[in-house]
Amino acid sequence: MPVLTRVLFAETVLPLNRNARIRFVAIPLLGALGLYFGGYFGVEHLRHRKGPWEVEFLATNGAPAIRISQPALGLSNVVVVLANEPLAPGFAGSTASFAEPRNTPYAVPHGRVIFEDLTFLPGTVTFDLHGHGIELLPRMLILNRRQVAWRSGEVHTLTAGEKLQPITPAEHKARLKQLRKSGG
Repeated sequence: MPVLTRVLFAETVLPLNRNARIRFVAIPLLGALGLYFGGYFGVEHLRHRKGPWEVEFLATNGAPAIRISQPALGLSNVVVVLANEPLAPGFAGSTASFAEPRNTPYAVPHGRVIFEDLTFLPGTVTFDLHGHGIELLPRMLILNRRQVAWRSGEVHTLTAGEKLQPITPAEHKARLKQLRKSGG
């Protein structure tokens, strides 16, 4: 038996009293717990520190619109107007905060949310509003697959001719499956 093994495990060579055995187990255990909880709460802080997208659904001159803000990114009052689109009967403005993920797609005023990735806030939120694809990313705004730089206070108007009819990832998979079945 090697000398190191005898030193570590043989009490005759290195007798450990009860207090030494407790320290031998407790110190690494407390260190591991400290690393685990420190890492967990550190990652949670990183995930939530910038806060969610705030989107207000409103009407501008009788047309549906959204007002986007994200304080941590310095964005406020970015408005996207859906020109010549109808308002829902009895429409009342509302505000949504995209902090907690939900199963997509789900309805919002003027359309639906078709994709969310809120792992690290503010994350990504993709809307299908009256057939227009609007995607909120921290680095840019995407309007009908056109990249637009974020500028607070800017107003973007989308017309009916720009519609792309965005689809959810599940709808995309279903279309691919249908195409494979039909041999196309």
